[in-house]
Amino acid sequence: MSIGTLMLNLITIIILYLLIAFSWQGAERLIYGKITSRIIDDVVAIILAVSIFTNLN
Repeated sequence: MSIGTLMLNLITIIILYLLIAFSWQGAERLIYGKITSRIIDDVVAIILAVSIFTNLN
């Protein structure tokens, strides 16, 4: 795997993570009326982003 491919994959995972995180925060604001930041939210979003990336490839 070349460095370019590795960087592209990493950028794709970061973009997926950001989409998941912003969607999650939007849902929290809609449901609870405020955004509550928790470590578990970040862990789940990272795992979900890597899982989605892996399944799409």
